[in-house]
Amino acid sequence: MKELPSNFALLPVEPSDAPELVDVYFAAFQNAHSLFAWPRIPNIRKWWEDMLAHECQDSHSHMLKIVELSSTKPNVTAGTSAANNTDNDGSKIVAFGKWNHPRPTIEIDRNLPEWPEGSAKEVNQTKFGTLIERRIEIMGPMENHWYLELIATQPSYQGQGLGSVLMEWGTSRADADGKECYVESAPNGLALYRKHGFVQRNPTTDFVDVDIPGHGPERDVCMVRPARPKPVAQ
Repeated sequence: MKELPSNFALLPVEPSDAPELVDVYFAAFQNAHSLFAWPRIPNIRKWWEDMLAHECQDSHSHMLKIVELSSTKPNVTAGTSAANNTDNDGSKIVAFGKWNHPRPTIEIDRNLPEWPEGSAKEVNQTKFGTLIERRIEIMGPMENHWYLELIATQPSYQGQGLGSVLMEWGTSRADADGKECYVESAPNGLALYRKHGFVQRNPTTDFVDVDIPGHGPERDVCMVRPARPKPVAQ
């Protein structure tokens, strides 16, 4: 797996991290859908904070953050619990991701949240509802794959391999399980996912286009990382 530079730590997300996670998400996603569907107003921000604080406690998911450690922590080892206190010392969350692991006999949940006031409810319902149906068509039940739901990196920290660390956290576990991985990607993320073995199996069907008022259609590409054979015990 790719290693983080010594001034960063990979740690589990905690509910109190939610405000910083929203900062990262809003900065990272400046595409037409994000800007149209999620106006940067207080009640939508609060909705995101509540959702992320709740989701990080889901036993079926794995939410991870990458923290840049402050230089005022000379005796803290990256990746340890002591590195997790980012409140008062200048350390900050610069990237995060969410993986969902396989769940035997569980179908993919078709339920969508109640969208907050001020959001583009119809656009969100169309986009996320169609993405769920496309994933079911491509992957089948949740027991068959690891699902990379989200990776977000602060723009000023992109290009340093932080996204690759978050991605490889899940792909390495999928390889150990002998399972496929699945992700939906905007066009500007395709190169990163291809680098890590994701492919669009059928370019004529494995995508979702949603019309964004004032912008036109925006595409999410559905990608699969094939399962690797499990290592043979010696």
